[in-house]
Amino acid sequence: MAPQLTQQVEVIPKTKEMFTIQTFCPVCLKKIHGKVIEEDGKVFLEKTCEQHGFFKILLENDAHYFKETYVPQSPFTHSEWFFVPKKEDWNIIKKKYSTLYLSITSLCNENCKVCYQANKKIENICIHELIYILKKIGKGKKIILFGGEPTVHESLFKIINLIKKSKNIPLLCTNGLKLRDYNYVKRLKESGIEEVCLSFDGFKEEIYEKMRRSKKDFYIKIRALENLKKLKIKTSIYATIAKGVNEDQIPVIINFAIKNKDFINSIFFIELIPFGRFNVDVKEFLTSSDIVKILELNNVTTEAYFIQFRKLLVNIREFLEKLHICPKNLNPLMPGILVDVRNGQIKPVLNFSEIRKYNKDFESRNFFKILKNLIKCSIKLVSIRKIFRMFFLPQSSLSKDRFLKILVGKAVTPFNYIPSATANIEIEKLMDKIIVNANGQ
Repeated sequence: MAPQLTQQVEVIPKTKEMFTIQTFCPVCLKKIHGKVIEEDGKVFLEKTCEQHGFFKILLENDAHYFKETYVPQSPFTHSEWFFVPKKEDWNIIKKKYSTLYLSITSLCNENCKVCYQANKKIENICIHELIYILKKIGKGKKIILFGGEPTVHESLFKIINLIKKSKNIPLLCTNGLKLRDYNYVKRLKESGIEEVCLSFDGFKEEIYEKMRRSKKDFYIKIRALENLKKLKIKTSIYATIAKGVNEDQIPVIINFAIKNKDFINSIFFIELIPFGRFNVDVKEFLTSSDIVKILELNNVTTEAYFIQFRKLLVNIREFLEKLHICPKNLNPLMPGILVDVRNGQIKPVLNFSEIRKYNKDFESRNFFKILKNLIKCSIKLVSIRKIFRMFFLPQSSLSKDRFLKILVGKAVTPFNYIPSATANIEIEKLMDKIIVNANGQ
């Protein structure tokens, strides 16, 4: 009897174009056309450079999540990856932004396998350039010093002090290697540092061997955390999450933050991006929706709550801007939630039904109803006042509060860039010019 042949049927993925964009070649940074597509429930960016070929980049594993959280508009008219700011651009920065990433060096004292900044050739910011930038941006802004690794900049302490004297709020984004030295951290505090953003990926030494430099990094970062706690310096944890490496550390990091709420006030879970010095053995990539689903599995939040909370902040900001009130410190563009920590437990500052009700009121576009509800909430609901305090007031005003921000997102690079409303902007120096990247971080 002749063997039966099984006919192989090619499965063609269901693809739908969502929108077209101006984007960039991740190799030469040339401006090119691209399109965002939905394919079998995922979202991809497709683009082709005449010189470097075709790129297909995963943006999100859950198309529904992408559609609910993507905010396309931006106050800048520039479509360049970076640009030399004109007078009107500085005015936008001064009026609309509360947080600036200031890249002060491209040098680094580590060789992380997940570094997406490795290809950047920025120059050191000198003191007179810093003074120029501070005059342009105004007061009351959080200025996050990064690089490279900002602690290798020879004038770091003076930079911090000048930012503080300008009535802005200096923060430091660091790998923590120098912070193992208690006296060094003490000098940071004496210079005026308000908060440290520390890259910390979990509590297993093998994580650091796979993602950073060596197992020793884990113990160095633990020492840095101990010093920050001793000196009562507010700290944010920046954790890069890689599938099969450290996604199990998400609830562990949250529990650590809860137990150390006296100095940890936020956690930022960051997607792993295959760009720059990327050299991590992973077969699949987690996107923001996957991280939110892990939070849901650990009873931290739900995806529905996460989306609705962000919509509420977006709605509040848009409503106030229509009244020509510019809430610079209300930052709804980085998806996240705000929880209250009590007795070692967390609970949301608003329940889901309240958030949905407020969002429906905004969607009704009834001016008086919205205004009435805002006033009612601000007077009667302590939780709403907490939200306003968290997002309107400078970081230093939160020192005695029990709030914890849990943020989820990705670094934006030429690899995965699509035009979107920006939560923060980068300012750096390139070829002796101060430039602005309105799409980073």
